Amino acid sequence: MLGSSAGIEREQVFLEELANYPYAYSDELVELVEEMQKVECKESRDELKTALNKCVMKIYGLQDNYFVDYALSIQIPMLCGTYHEKKCNVKMMQEYASILSKIWDEHFRQSKVYYAINLYPDIKGKYAALQVKLSFEKSVKGVFVLDNVDENIDLLTEFMIYQLNDCFYQTKNIVEFSENSFVIVKPIESKNWHPAMAIKDSHKVLNAVLLGKEDCR
Repeated sequence: MLGSSAGIEREQVFLEELANYPYAYSDELVELVEEMQKVECKESRDELKTALNKCVMKIYGLQDNYFVDYALSIQIPMLCGTYHEKKCNVKMMQEYASILSKIWDEHFRQSKVYYAINLYPDIKGKYAALQVKLSFEKSVKGVFVLDNVDENIDLLTEFMIYQLNDCFYQTKNIVEFSENSFVIVKPIESKNWHPAMAIKDSHKVLNAVLLGKEDCR
């Protein structure tokens, strides 16, 4: 690491190697680390840890990177066993829809295909869905939150759990295409509707549309 010598029992780093290694210095970061070392209260340390992560992301221009946020708020806590699951809410799904809409417009703004997005934030207390309805006729573009679930979407949830073997079952996400719409159905947990997943899912849908492949898994 950092150009350490090889073939020895313990890693060795020469000072001249460190001097040439690029890094970003921040007085704010130094102060946060010093303060964190003095604090004994767990809640205060957690707050400082969050502030420290934000400071590092700001230094490297990653403060608005959804994938870094996903790693820090979901992936790492899951690996460490500290993650607490929660359901997605309307606000989270609206942000998901906004990202999908932005990516869609970047590719199809000149296509004269109009669309509206329907959100189903709670299906049976277990699932959530986003439906994009397409039309060649100019219509009102917007994001609409619906409480009453479409029968076809409700039916899709029946196919989300499949058997791996005699003992284990797994829940899979579904992207279903029809003649004038597509729908994304996923478990209601917030990690599935994080903005990073919106970017990932949007490009999966784009690949399916542009390449003519309906299997977006």
